[in-house]
Amino acid sequence: RDSLYTWYDRALILAFLPLSDLGVYNIAYMAFSVLASIAMSLGSALLPYYGMAYGRNDHKAITAGIRRASKYTMLVMFPLALGLAAAAKPTITLFAGQQYEQGWPILATLALFGLVYGLSPALSNLLLIYGKTKTILLLNLTSIASSLALLPLVQLLNLTGLAAVRGTSLLLTFTLSLHFISKTVKVEIDREAAAKTLASSTIMAITVTAIQQLLYSKLLLPLYVATGAAVYMAAIRTLKTLNREDIQLIKEIIGEKHSKYISKILGAK
Repeated sequence: RDSLYTWYDRALILAFLPLSDLGVYNIAYMAFSVLASIAMSLGSALLPYYGMAYGRNDHKAITAGIRRASKYTMLVMFPLALGLAAAAKPTITLFAGQQYEQGWPILATLALFGLVYGLSPALSNLLLIYGKTKTILLLNLTSIASSLALLPLVQLLNLTGLAAVRGTSLLLTFTLSLHFISKTVKVEIDREAAAKTLASSTIMAITVTAIQQLLYSKLLLPLYVATGAAVYMAAIRTLKTLNREDIQLIKEIIGEKHSKYISKILGAK
């Protein structure tokens, strides 16, 4: 099952597009996979907490964990996704070579759908914890079936269409997962944090895109990244996205000494 879910898009290339397109798509998807790997790591880090709460039959703790965790996963994944979308061209040309430059719209499209990873880590493994293995299988098969229904996009938009198909399947899988999880345990998302984090990430992405319009070079990717990070942190501070509880948690993780600088940069209510 996992092999089919991972590789079906490559099979579509072999069936409907020139073989040369497979290399371009693979490079773009490999870059996107870094984003997916970070999201998977965040989800795995929550597994022990959810497992212990389920073992105690403490469903309220799981609900509280979803709300708290979703805020932090959004803080990390939203800017990464939109930042990768904004800097897709210099990213793919710097790390893969000029011959793969045409793959940047694929990477940008996948990265935009990668916004799903802002929330999915906070919900990942919950179906597994609650023993819904058949539901997990159904979700993956449904995702693949929906992709096949969108095949005209591949023929119309080529590789970018395929990226949209893959992204749509990712979005559908998340939506259905949320539906089934909400039937098992109450799901609460910090909507205020979601709005502020998305707004901050959007401002950052627009800024990075504008800079590239004025001054573009793949070698300037570190500058784009640094500028984007600075703009994002400034926006997070201006919108007062983090409160004192968040800062206290940061102190516990990285220590009192270093957390003072984080507090000054990000601000707190």
